[in-house]
This record gives sequence, structure tokens and C-alpha cells, in this order.
Amino acid sequence: MTDVPRNYITDDGHRLGEWLHNQRLHPQRLHPTQQRLLTGIGLIQNTEPPPKKRKPATRKPEQGLAAARAFHQREGHLEVPQRHVEDLDGEPVRLGQWISNTRRRKEHLPTDRIRALDVLGMRW
Repeated sequence: MTDVPRNYITDDGHRLGEWLHNQRLHPQRLHPTQQRLLTGIGLIQNTEPPPKKRKPATRKPEQGLAAARAFHQREGHLEVPQRHVEDLDGEPVRLGQWISNTRRRKEHLPTDRIRALDVLGMRW
């Protein structure tokens, strides 16, 4: 059926050739389900873009600090294991990694964040 001429008209008067031509010409206008169906029977090429890479969850600037405060309040220190994940209101925060990155980037941190971590006993 992929070799249907553009001017083909069915016995009951449907302009199948023109319809098929338009589907092939503008597959992006079709619903994704329609695209899959027509691709599945070989009428159009696969038009779906490759799956997008998942973006890491956007973190609020203060989320790491809030997780550090919660850990400190519960544990009484800020000696966080590298792989520790802190549950902050039902959302996981990779606190150990955040602490490690924060130590490496100290010279670029805002002074108020350095002070807040100093209050928690941050070991730089």
C-alpha cells in the first residue's frame, strides 16, 4: 500500500492517494498515536524524535542547606557520609554529595551560605 499514487481515488470516492500524500508530507500534524499506527503499517516513516535525556531534578538554591539543617538537628553534627540521601519533606536530597560539592566550591559560595554552614559546624 505504500505505492499508492497521489491521484488514487477509492471505488466509493475517497481520495486515498491525496490523503496518504498529506500524511507523509506533514506527519508532525498527526497525533502521536496516529503516527505510530501509520508507521506500524509502513505508510509513513518514524517521526518520533529520540527520547530526550532526562534532566536532573531542579533544586531550589536553599534545598541543600535545609537538608543540612535537618541532618544536623537530628544527628547533632554535619559529618555526612558521601552517599547519604536526606528525606526533605518527602523529596530525596543527595546531602552527602551536596556537602562534598559545597566544600570544593567554597570560594564561589555566597557569604551568608558559608556562615549558615559554619553555624552547623561545617568542616571545610
